[in-house]
Amino acid sequence: MKILHLLWMACTMHAIPCMADDVLTHRLFRLSPSQSHRSAYTISANKDTLVDEIIDTLVIPAVVKVEGKECIVKDIATNGFANCGFAQHVIISEGIETVGHAAFSGCSAMKSIAFPSSLRELGDRVILGCESLESITVSEANPIFDSRDGCNAVVQKSGSTMLLGCANTSFPKGVDKIGKQAFFGCSGLESLKIPSWIRTIGDYAFAGCTRLSGVTLPEGGEIQFGLSVFDGCSSLGQFHIPSGKFSFASNPLTRCENIRRLTVASNCEDWTSNKENTAVIYRDGQVLFIGCGETIIPEGIKHIACSAFEGCRRLRSVRVPSSVTRIGERAFAGCRNLTHVEVAPNNTVYDSRGGSDCIIETETNKIVCGSSLAVIPDDVEIIGKYAFSGMDIPAVFRIPANVKVVEEGAFSRCQNLRSLHVPSKTRLNYNSFSGCASLEDVSFEKGNDVKLTDIFSCYRSPFFFCRNLSSVSIFGINVPIVRGGQSIGSEKMAEKVYDHILLK
Repeated sequence: MKILHLLWMACTMHAIPCMADDVLTHRLFRLSPSQSHRSAYTISANKDTLVDEIIDTLVIPAVVKVEGKECIVKDIATNGFANCGFAQHVIISEGIETVGHAAFSGCSAMKSIAFPSSLRELGDRVILGCESLESITVSEANPIFDSRDGCNAVVQKSGSTMLLGCANTSFPKGVDKIGKQAFFGCSGLESLKIPSWIRTIGDYAFAGCTRLSGVTLPEGGEIQFGLSVFDGCSSLGQFHIPSGKFSFASNPLTRCENIRRLTVASNCEDWTSNKENTAVIYRDGQVLFIGCGETIIPEGIKHIACSAFEGCRRLRSVRVPSSVTRIGERAFAGCRNLTHVEVAPNNTVYDSRGGSDCIIETETNKIVCGSSLAVIPDDVEIIGKYAFSGMDIPAVFRIPANVKVVEEGAFSRCQNLRSLHVPSKTRLNYNSFSGCASLEDVSFEKGNDVKLTDIFSCYRSPFFFCRNLSSVSIFGINVPIVRGGQSIGSEKMAEKVYDHILLK
């Protein structure tokens, strides 16, 4: 078995300590000065080194000898070994104390990873997308973490919280919490059975588990779920809530686009379903909490909860009954195939005037939900938060002149949008068009009082993460955007563009 291991530790009697003030490279490794440990280094992969063969075992060293000098390694960098698909087994040496965020994400060939007794701090998403991972172990001498009972996980002893898991993970008794993002992106996980002793499941704990096709919750269980626990689990086709007490901070099934059936046990304390078994509703029958592409919103529902249908790509048509008086933020965000929206004519709070295919708050003339075929009426003044988020709006889009305000996230992640025109009296807000990856040019009509610093500031920009934005026409001047590897939403870019306008 071929093992890559830099064994300079054996010959250290006359070695000279290495001062951590320079970036160094040696074979597969890159060393940079540690931000948290004086005179020590942070290690990552040397991306300039080409690896032509599969390495059975990669040992991340705690001491690297470079040109006769010893370099002490304390940290593994954020994304340090991300997408290093050449290593099947990873061993982190004794002496390393910190493993950064997403340090081994995308290591598709990795089958096992071993953490040392010296480990003190573990980042989020350390093993995101490691689809072949079968074994996770922690040294028995570690005072903070363990992998008790061969559970193939990292457990934080204080609080008995499972922090990292894989497809082969088991849930030992005594571990009653599954931590935030613990299984995030675990694409090897195909089925999940939560034991009765689990009491808490953290935010996004199983998000991105794209092969997860079945979830079994314990009969009589008492579990508190964090935000979007199963977000993006696209293979889930049904979800059942058994008897017991189950509380959800938000819809746990956001972006689970293939959910068709939602059922609730008749003796469940807090929840019920509609007659078609396509929605999860509070026991009082007034709040629709989770919906899917086949949901018919029943009369009597007063509140459609935040994110109730978020990311439901199977949803094509919505009829809001007369009883609905409140619709939460992001209720229909990301429903990109939603083309028909209708509000019952006797609803006193909302309307869909003129066949606009929008849900409009009647009193404020604000669109709270649009559709991919929406026509914005002439008397609408506000486009509300996340109203068109993720929708397939036209590639060339002109905001109507009657719209005074576009609120936060209103058109975020509209991937089809390429060109945008903003009228003279329309004010954009932070993140109004964030994540519109295809957006190339924006023009502000003369008279718009938009501030240049607001456009390009990472604290105020409506175009944060619009990575292909190449020009902005503002104050009558067309400004070409030269990124140099930066994304829109950068204070440095704001300075560059400001200087460009001054020079013109």
